[in-house]
Amino acid sequence: MNDHVHELLSAFIDGELNEEERKKVADHVAECRQCSTELKELQWLKEELFAVYHFIEIPNVQFEHSVVRKIKQISSPYRPMNRYVRWTMSFIALLMAAFILSKMGNVFYVGITLATSFVHIGLSVTHALASVLSSIPLLFLACVIISMVILGTSIWAIQFLLRVKSLE
Repeated sequence: MNDHVHELLSAFIDGELNEEERKKVADHVAECRQCSTELKELQWLKEELFAVYHFIEIPNVQFEHSVVRKIKQISSPYRPMNRYVRWTMSFIALLMAAFILSKMGNVFYVGITLATSFVHIGLSVTHALASVLSSIPLLFLACVIISMVILGTSIWAIQFLLRVKSLE
């Protein structure tokens, strides 16, 4: 008999087959020595797994918490800083920032103004380009190609400049 039922044996043991499939497997196993042996092995394996499973003790929730607490103790090599030390370090950093800003007041103000202006210009150009490109689809493709050429040339130029040795 060539119609072995290997794929149905596990479901047969677990009682997951309908009546027609169950009868087919039972009839086949009665005639086929190979499938009968495989069925006996699967039943033995299931019994052994259940026997082992009953001996396993499931730890309570406190066990899990104690393991997690132990892992946290091992994995954190430093102790948290004292609250006063953090406040003192923050205050010193704030004083240093205030001192630097007071010495660079005009430079900082001009830098922020320039950066804001560049952002506004960039946004305006982006808006204008989006308006133009949405009205002319081929122009969009041309801009993408030109942008890629400019980007490629820029990358090549930067790499070239980084490779050039200084003339000192």
